[in-house]
Amino acid sequence: MNKKATIYEVAKKAKVSLATVSRVLNNNKNVSIKTATKVKKAIKELNYIPNALARNLATNKGYQIALIVPEVSFSFISRVISGVVDVGLKNNYNVVLYSTNYGKDSVNKIINSIIESRIDGVIIINSEINTQAMAKLSKNDIPLTIIGTPVKGKIRSSVSVNYEKITYEVIRKYLQNNYYKIIFIDGEYNRFVATQILSGIKQAFLEDNTYFDGYLQVDESYSQSYLQIYDYLKHNKVDLIIGARDSLAIAALNAALDLNIVIAEDLDIIGYNNTKYSRMARPALSTIEVPKYDLGAKAAMQMVKMLRKEEIVVQNEVLDTYFVRRNSSKIEV
Repeated sequence: MNKKATIYEVAKKAKVSLATVSRVLNNNKNVSIKTATKVKKAIKELNYIPNALARNLATNKGYQIALIVPEVSFSFISRVISGVVDVGLKNNYNVVLYSTNYGKDSVNKIINSIIESRIDGVIIINSEINTQAMAKLSKNDIPLTIIGTPVKGKIRSSVSVNYEKITYEVIRKYLQNNYYKIIFIDGEYNRFVATQILSGIKQAFLEDNTYFDGYLQVDESYSQSYLQIYDYLKHNKVDLIIGARDSLAIAALNAALDLNIVIAEDLDIIGYNNTKYSRMARPALSTIEVPKYDLGAKAAMQMVKMLRKEEIVVQNEVLDTYFVRRNSSKIEV
């Protein structure tokens, strides 16, 4: 089996530097036609096949995108990661995964580590990234794309979901059918998403000339949220529960069943994200579909464009979503 030629051999044969070979491979215009022709001839004669590692060494760049996620155990995040990785690899960028617990200190430590390494760009699934962290990235000319929260400034972009619109449409339909005892169950994470959902609910109530006062914040853990929801339902009659995530909606579903509340007759329950657990629940959970893979893929494409100095048509891209009715609700939206 013939040994594969290396970028070093190409540079030696063409009598140029490694960086020059890399510029030719990347169609960089800052190379003379004579030099480019010489390098291409050496590539052809050696049957050289470029690879990401060789290109990294030649340019002293990592060709890596850092993906910071709030918590890998969140079921919907795996599809977002898949979207980022697929687009990244297609464009010769490796994706390095970092996990944070939403804490400011945790994010800052990761950002410091990224700056010290050879990371080219950062994608973060976290609405809580602070201005200090963003300023550090900008100072070091590291592009940033946020999944979930709109941003401002150069070398920054975002991809998010229009939670407010779909929530408004769902609540409006329930109010039109005279179901007013609506509760929004929220956890501790992702304040931006929760604010959008709450805004959609309030808008629907406002148009109906009524006031919404059904906000219930619970613990993120299933065991605690279940107990809190169980206690609430034990003492309050509710028409509809909206859970900020499928996991919270399922906790409500189980609490209601244990109280002998008939789902989709006495109480409707709806979640967000359309995770696999919404289909596994019994009865199957009605939920809001979030284009998880597209969030990751579009964020990665924005990042690639920024790294290539290409124009991004929409700096803050917003994706639509839709309602998936299953057995936990009776109203069609």
